[in-house]
Amino acid sequence: MYSSVDVEIRFNKVLWKSAPYSYWESGGFGFFAVRSKGPISGMATLFVQKISNMICYHSIPLLERRNLKLFKFINNIKFKAKLNVFVALIFSLIILVSAILLYNAYLGKQDDLEFIDQTIRNNYDRNIKDQVDNVITLLDGIYEKYDSGELTFAEAQTLGADLVRDLRYDGEGYFWIDTIDGVNVVLLGSDTEGTNRYNFFDSNGVPVVKKCIKIALESESGYIDYWFPKANQTQPVMKRGYVKLFVPFNWVVGTGNYIDDINKSIEDKRKDIDTAFQNQIFAISVLFLLLIIGTISLVSFFAKSITIPLQKTTHLANLISNGVLDEHIDNNIKKRKDEIGQLATSIEKMRNSIKQLIDALTENAKMLELEKELFGTTLKSIGDAVISTDQNENIVLMNTVSEELTGWKQEEASGKPFEEVFKIINEYTREKCVNPVTKALQLKKVVSLENHAVLITKNGDGIPIEDSASPITDMNGNIIGAVLVFRDVTDQKEKQKKIEYLSYHDQLTGLFNRHFFAEEIKRLDVDRNLPFTIAMVDVNGLKLTNDAFGHEVGDLLLQSVAKVLKSECRAEDIVSRIGGDEFVILLPRTSSVEAELIIKRIYKAMELQKVDNVVISASIGWETKESSHDDIREVFAKAEDFMYRKKITESQSMRNQTIKVIMHTLHEANAREKIHSERVSKLCRKIGEAMKLDNEVIKELELAGLMHDIGKIAINNDILNKPGKLTEAEYEEVKKHPEISYHILKSADVYTRLAEYVLSHHERWDGKGYPRGLSGEDIPLVSRIITVADAYEAMTAIRTYKGAFSHEQAIEELKRCSGTQFDPEIVHACQKYCWTRKGEF
Repeated sequence: MYSSVDVEIRFNKVLWKSAPYSYWESGGFGFFAVRSKGPISGMATLFVQKISNMICYHSIPLLERRNLKLFKFINNIKFKAKLNVFVALIFSLIILVSAILLYNAYLGKQDDLEFIDQTIRNNYDRNIKDQVDNVITLLDGIYEKYDSGELTFAEAQTLGADLVRDLRYDGEGYFWIDTIDGVNVVLLGSDTEGTNRYNFFDSNGVPVVKKCIKIALESESGYIDYWFPKANQTQPVMKRGYVKLFVPFNWVVGTGNYIDDINKSIEDKRKDIDTAFQNQIFAISVLFLLLIIGTISLVSFFAKSITIPLQKTTHLANLISNGVLDEHIDNNIKKRKDEIGQLATSIEKMRNSIKQLIDALTENAKMLELEKELFGTTLKSIGDAVISTDQNENIVLMNTVSEELTGWKQEEASGKPFEEVFKIINEYTREKCVNPVTKALQLKKVVSLENHAVLITKNGDGIPIEDSASPITDMNGNIIGAVLVFRDVTDQKEKQKKIEYLSYHDQLTGLFNRHFFAEEIKRLDVDRNLPFTIAMVDVNGLKLTNDAFGHEVGDLLLQSVAKVLKSECRAEDIVSRIGGDEFVILLPRTSSVEAELIIKRIYKAMELQKVDNVVISASIGWETKESSHDDIREVFAKAEDFMYRKKITESQSMRNQTIKVIMHTLHEANAREKIHSERVSKLCRKIGEAMKLDNEVIKELELAGLMHDIGKIAINNDILNKPGKLTEAEYEEVKKHPEISYHILKSADVYTRLAEYVLSHHERWDGKGYPRGLSGEDIPLVSRIITVADAYEAMTAIRTYKGAFSHEQAIEELKRCSGTQFDPEIVHACQKYCWTRKGEF
């Protein structure tokens, strides 16, 4: 065997057609030829051939290896022609972009002109409309004074005309008023006032006043254009006005101004936009010229930047073909990202190919070391704890989290047996768990830790964990160690316990829920728990409490009942909330007699329990399973039936008592409501007597009058006692009280008829009342009487937000609203009583 191998590098000048490579015929490139001067080993020959093939591959640009006609066509085009095409494309693109910019600028100009015109005119229209609306608001206020009796109708009209005549806006803006018949009421105090100008025409012959009145009558308000010359001028100028009908006085209120100033403002804006558009055209033109100049400069620069590097690269290729390998290609050429840079890099690779292979081996070793360091850094920074061992189960690596959980540092744990550092036991049995690393090495697969594992730290603390262990293998599949990944699951276990608690407990009361009850009754239904008693508990008046005092108080009521049930039952008894107001008690090994004693304790405890002013009451029924032959479902049904029988009497008594508590609470919190209710009740009785109603009806009438506002217990006291006028939202809230009163009284059988009366006491004779919009005799008689008595009392009572009406004023108001708001017959009866007694109760 000879020890020398010659590697000759030749560059052919002819096209080599051997697969898989093809070359440019005129490119001056070649291939490696391996020529042996003597017998050599097969391995050496293969090595040299691989080197030569790799060098050839890197020296051939991408486009040279394509055999597509398009690429051949492009390759045959001279570089100068390619450059000219490129310049033409760039110029075309610049022209296109400039045209688009100019067109967009033109469109923007048109949009701006339209927007400015519309905005200015809309602002003018809005201004004159707002001015007229302000006058209408002023007249509404004056009319309210007439409506309240402070002014006569003529006085109100005179006051309104005087105030409007003196009003001005924007310097010279004024208002005019004409009646719907054309008689002028207000026009700057001129002689025209008081004359009929229905057929008054503008400079173009348009009957302006007639047209204004027509707009007001047909549409209540609207805009009008008309023509008059300005002062000291003869040429008519367009004016734009706005008119609106004021119905109470049959007045048409209007104003208007010349709009030539508006047109001038629009024209000024138009000039500004034209100037801005011209500036945009100039800027785009300058940009166009700059881009043209820049493109020419760049193309010239690119032309120069290709020729010289290409000559240098060709020169170095010639040197390499002559065997000179000491020369290097300029780094600036190699840094280029174009084909010239790729060509230069490929040629440089031919020179350094063998040296690069040796350097690559060295670099790979360095990279492996770096990757090892990166792996170690990553391992220490991840959120889970990680411990790796060798094949003998000795500690090799611990990350920061594993150090924190075990209490061992990497330095002191390194080389120690895994079980000395990682000690785990079962959470419940306290027995030692199987070593996960040992198991993973034996089974040669990933294994998970046993359930309920607890890690015993270096200082003896216990931490619940979850983990998995996996064997580590080399490239040949040989096991070289193991890695354990584990985490602290303390928070997870706490959350799991909380979830389990919520799944079996009622969130409001803390008692067991229906789900737990269903499972528990099955568990307890065995012979050893006989006699087995089931007690059903239903809270009385929960809905009434919610309606009267709100759901928060209702929740407090349920919590109080739950507290009593829990405290009075034994430790082994099961108390569950199985519905909104339903509870059940499971009493294992408890006879009926024993259960009755427990239930009596519960009743007594409830009597002592208080929740604000709410009456705490519950109906309890029970049944006992004495024999294993008894069906637990029938026992439950009997207990429930017993509870409902008791509820019939106990619930009504509780509701009656609660209604009295509600009345007491309302009157205690609001003395004005107490006085109001008593006065209305007394007046209702007197009206009933005046109408010669039966005594039973009069008694109902008197009681209904006393309780007609019981629903105000659910209305915020800040609203009830507000000194000023209520907002719309506050008034809507107050309007709910008849329905609330109805639901409260309806809950007690004794007040069922009163509930119907109270529900309708804000209905009106003409059907415009609330809540149901009843009218006439569809409204119960008692409700109609309460309506009149309620109104009279409200008018004659002193309020913080208004003074009291005199007796005469109140009667006049009742008479005025008779037939619309009030029943005329009842108003007559009230008038008869009040005239007799002078309004005194």
